[in-house]
Amino acid sequence: MHDDMLRLLDDCIERMLQARERLAAARRVQPGERHATVLSAIAAAQLFATEATRALPGPAAHPASAAHPTPFHATHASRPAAPARSLPAAPARSAAA
Repeated sequence: MHDDMLRLLDDCIERMLQARERLAAARRVQPGERHATVLSAIAAAQLFATEATRALPGPAAHPASAAHPTPFHATHASRPAAPARSLPAAPARSAAA
């Protein structure tokens, strides 16, 4: 499992660094290019989370329990998404100012 986890981490880090390079490039970009780059970074993180969860055994109370890894979502309570907040309105300026 150790080697698999290192490989998964290395792959995720490489994909994230590639996405960062694309975002940081000082050049003209096509419409939607940055959005697509961020989506690819999200996909890399999701792939890592999925594959790492599969590779990670659950708590090994019994040696046979490692044969059936516990999914991440089963061991961690999911939090509801925070409601979107809007910025407060700017104070009105008086004509005299």
